[in-house]
Amino acid sequence: MRRPSLALYESLSRLLSRSYAGKLLAVALVGGSVPLIAVLIYVHCVYAMEGILWEILIVATLSMIVGTVLTAYGIYGLMAPIAVSTLALRVYVDESHLPSLPTGHRDLAGRLMSETQRTIELLEERKRSLTAKAMYDFLTGAFNRRSGAERLQTDTERAGRNGGGYTLAFIDLDNLKQLNDQHGHHFGDLCLIRLVDTIRADMRKGDWIARWGGDEFVLLLWDVNADAAAEVLVRLGNAFTKEPLTTETGERVSLRMSAGACQHQLGWQGDTVLRYADAALFEAKRNGGGGVVTSDGSRYTHWPSERPPAS
Repeated sequence: MRRPSLALYESLSRLLSRSYAGKLLAVALVGGSVPLIAVLIYVHCVYAMEGILWEILIVATLSMIVGTVLTAYGIYGLMAPIAVSTLALRVYVDESHLPSLPTGHRDLAGRLMSETQRTIELLEERKRSLTAKAMYDFLTGAFNRRSGAERLQTDTERAGRNGGGYTLAFIDLDNLKQLNDQHGHHFGDLCLIRLVDTIRADMRKGDWIARWGGDEFVLLLWDVNADAAAEVLVRLGNAFTKEPLTTETGERVSLRMSAGACQHQLGWQGDTVLRYADAALFEAKRNGGGGVVTSDGSRYTHWPSERPPAS
């Protein structure tokens, strides 16, 4: 499609750089004044000797002033689609607020509003998509490591301000490599999804889970001490083990998870809690996996859990 020329617009911008309505009014005045001036010249030539030129000039001038005011008012009203479209874009950029522009008009100004609305909605959709990709693990839907680290820092600061607390758990899917080798990576992915779904079903408001590595997840339980967190983790482990997962060949495979947890203490950084929880997970794995271990930074506590039959 041929691009319209901007020559007249750029020329008028040298005189009226800040007012688009002023540019339209200037064009309207020139267009309306040419025939009026021609009439006045004609009247001057024909009736100058009869002494009625001044009366005609006064009437014509007053008519031109009234017409200019009405033209300016009309132009201002017709400028509204451009004004609201510009405002909608500015508000969206500054405040991320979605507009609600009319989309049923078919003229050029109406299409401007429709395209502005459509463009902003498309930008919002893509922004949400990019935000989701930046925040979440694409396989399991849990937070990714970066988002989890940000949430951990935020919750640690909140605990320091408000005197609340949390327990952080490292959770690991036992024997993922063997599951991948024996049943394929697709089955391994299904195991990870099952693990996250099991955990999510027991989460409360304020809790969150993030994928930290290949088969490791971090679970934050807000306003829960280590003993209560251990009971939650044992319950999750039993629920995860209770329902075997069926392979493509029909084989039912029992799954296990291991968990290490540490309760945040006043003055600790999030990395400190994370390190102690990771060490507790290592202790659980060292004892054969499938269990829960808590740490207070100096000693471990082992929590019994059900063990599935060998698969």
